[in-house]
Amino acid sequence: MDFDETGDFVGRFVVGGLFAALLWALTAAPASAAPAAPPVGRCIAELARSGSLGRAVNPSVAHFVAGTDGDDDFTDLLTTGTDVVCGFGGDDFVLSLQEGDIYFGGGGNNEVGYLYGGTFFAGDGRNMVAIMTGGTLHGGEGSAYVTTMQGGTFNVGSGTGSVYGLSGGTFNGTDGVEAVTKMYGGTFNAAGGDDFVGFMYGGMFAGGDGDDSVWYLAGGTFSGGAGDDTVSCVCGGTFLPD
Repeated sequence: MDFDETGDFVGRFVVGGLFAALLWALTAAPASAAPAAPPVGRCIAELARSGSLGRAVNPSVAHFVAGTDGDDDFTDLLTTGTDVVCGFGGDDFVLSLQEGDIYFGGGGNNEVGYLYGGTFFAGDGRNMVAIMTGGTLHGGEGSAYVTTMQGGTFNVGSGTGSVYGLSGGTFNGTDGVEAVTKMYGGTFNAAGGDDFVGFMYGGMFAGGDGDDSVWYLAGGTFSGGAGDDTVSCVCGGTFLPD
């Protein structure tokens, strides 16, 4: 092959390579406009929105646990220090929360086995705490339920809330309907709405506005407040209708 033939061959090779590169650029899938925020970044954003960033939690020393939009079990991921857990979506589970821990449930149905301390921000689904001895539960937009409440503070939020057995701590309702099945102690601040206690053996039930009722009053104090308040059986305790 002489010089002219070689030059012609190289020229055709270069032109063909440029054409192939142009064709690949035109047919390749477009790049994403902006990458999704990393899970830990989303978790820090949740912490900031709650007002806890820097005030209650130092992000430089806290242990962040970021879940997925599916179902997550965080049982083996928490430490003995300060944990910040973000469930995001799906049905998520935390075995226990200690003092200083924060759990953002997010969407879906979220559950805590033992709330010894810390804060559980429930989401817009069905949220439950099995045993609560301390800490704070914020109910959020969905429903929130505590099976056994022995201490701490339960704030219902804009959704609904209920406690099966209340023996200590403070249960703060809203303008919706809240209920306690069995009340042995503690305080139930019902606020507005038509609120209910099934069996009351002790503690303080402040009905507030709305039509509030106790089915069986055997101990403690039921202060009805405004509205039409009733007790089916005054078998003990104190009933203050208004």
